[in-house]
Amino acid sequence: MSATLDSNLFSKFFNQAPVIKVPGRTFPVANYYLEDLFDATGHIIEEGSRYAFREYHQSEKTTLWVTSQGGEKRREVVDLAQRDTEVSDLYSGYGLSTRLSLERVDESILNYDLIEDLLQMLLIYPERNSTLIAPDGVDISNGSILVFLPGIGEIRTLADRISANRTLSDKSKFSIIPLHSKLSSADQRRAFLPVKTGCRKIILR
Repeated sequence: MSATLDSNLFSKFFNQAPVIKVPGRTFPVANYYLEDLFDATGHIIEEGSRYAFREYHQSEKTTLWVTSQGGEKRREVVDLAQRDTEVSDLYSGYGLSTRLSLERVDESILNYDLIEDLLQMLLIYPERNSTLIAPDGVDISNGSILVFLPGIGEIRTLADRISANRTLSDKSKFSIIPLHSKLSSADQRRAFLPVKTGCRKIILR
């Protein structure tokens, strides 16, 4: 159910059904985009990366006929992987590596490496978090991390990767909790159970 539905519209549809309002509070939110995360973490999308828009292999070569100034023709093998990447001025406020990464990145591919880099920056190396500023009054030095993912397959993949990560796999500091309707009730309940002092939850939803 959407949190932004028009309750009056529903009330009228159901013959002026009563609407119950539960008081609560909103939480401050800061918005950051892909370019901000590239800049903050130093994550780079290389031109041969699996996360690049098109992966160029060394075997991707073609033969072209090249005509010299004297009119002589010769065949030349061109390596497509060596093409130059144009850098747009759209993100001129960001570093060159970030701008290059934005030109290359395929946003339809889930970048597990970037998620790990971001988790490490937030949890292991907070001193590097100079470009990402938390909303006023919010302390990000403790509390849980909630990562939203497309489905159970991606949740399990990221859980496995974090468990194998040298800095994030310390069970005394981090509790990795997958959360999905296909998991058992006992597994899902772990997200709401307290953890020992000094341990932070990484909830994969």
